[in-house]
Amino acid sequence: REQSGKYLTYLLECMANTTMYDNGIEPLLGKGAVACLNTILKDEEQIQKLGVHKEKIQQLSLKVVGNICLHSSGKEEAINEKVILYAWKFLSSDDLKTVFNASHVLMCCTIHLDGKKQATEHEDDKKNPIIIQKIIEKLYLKDEMLRENLKTTLTNISELPAGFLKITHELADKFDLIDEVFGSRGIKSLCELLPKFDYNNSDPFNINIKENENNIMYVHTINKIFEKYKEKATEVATTETINFVEKMFTFIHPNFPTHKMTIETIKEVCSDEYSALLMKRLCNKYGELYITLDNERSCTLNMYLYENYKELVEVINKAEG
Repeated sequence: REQSGKYLTYLLECMANTTMYDNGIEPLLGKGAVACLNTILKDEEQIQKLGVHKEKIQQLSLKVVGNICLHSSGKEEAINEKVILYAWKFLSSDDLKTVFNASHVLMCCTIHLDGKKQATEHEDDKKNPIIIQKIIEKLYLKDEMLRENLKTTLTNISELPAGFLKITHELADKFDLIDEVFGSRGIKSLCELLPKFDYNNSDPFNINIKENENNIMYVHTINKIFEKYKEKATEVATTETINFVEKMFTFIHPNFPTHKMTIETIKEVCSDEYSALLMKRLCNKYGELYITLDNERSCTLNMYLYENYKELVEVINKAEG
């Protein structure tokens, strides 16, 4: 076993060097090389037999697979072998080179549509997108080349609508990361995660705060993005989302955390004429509902907005249509 481990290590080191170039990759294509390397990644019981050489062999296997994946046909083989479903586990390694090599495999494979799907759809028993979660967890490492691989992987996965939503949900309470990965674009998917506004509901403010913790988190992050990006955020909200004001309207109620920031966000968006008109219609329909403030005073929503946000009221009153 000692000799086998040494031999395999030397062989993989040679392959890692030769597969840095196309003419070193092409002889391996269609020969089952990726399948063999994937066996090393997924067959923990067999690899344990290699003893002290195990981690080096896994590290080099990831390196070779990553190199092969740079070739379009090699990428296809890796997708067919579902390498992603085994490579991601090595993001948990204590060895930074192994983590980097795993990130490179994920980055290359998620360029492919089926790779995006594999990364998005792989879940644990509780329906958690564990590959996405692990990638995000490792973004807190300091190595910049590794972080670039991970961010590119998330960007690749986000090109799949379901992937975009799952990533956004996982990042929603991590403003520094959602800002770094998506910037103002994060507004689009955060808005999609919010429930559709129900005009048949006679009192849209009568909702359980505890049951809406995720929605409140999405709104809070939207507000923070607006606070930072202003005009860019407004452009995304008005051109890339559907009825942004409707989605946010419920959360202007004073009982909701960060409602003041939400109103400021809506004020920014109401620089757009259609958004201002939408807000006007909502205030016309629901503005006479009574709300109770912190000081136990009751007043209508319209009265509350007029007393505290005259500038917004003036903008929406000018909207015509």
